[in-house]
Amino acid sequence: MPTTIRKQIIDLIETTLKGIVDSNGYQTNIGLHVFRSRTSDLQDHEYPGCVLWDGEDKKVEHTANKHMHEVQFEIEMWCKDSNGDMVNETLDEMIADVDRAIGSNRRWGGIAWRSTVTL
Repeated sequence: MPTTIRKQIIDLIETTLKGIVDSNGYQTNIGLHVFRSRTSDLQDHEYPGCVLWDGEDKKVEHTANKHMHEVQFEIEMWCKDSNGDMVNETLDEMIADVDRAIGSNRRWGGIAWRSTVTL
């Protein structure tokens, strides 16, 4: 059975997130700890990290020649600072990194019509 477009997109999102490391020009290393649908809290050695959640899939158009769905995914970001002073700054950097990474590939290699990021 062929892989669905939805699965291809979420796999591409996961791969994109894993590329968010400072050696690739990002501010954070959130890409070192990317998890799919993880229900337990991250451990200390997994910070900063993120959890990619599969969301709603809503059919928006269906004709003989076209099937369009609106698919939502959620990225939950986690960071921790021993003294608590840098958490907001780190979160801002993580958000900027994710927005930059996701925003650079709005069509996911041509399998998506468009992508939007909601913060």
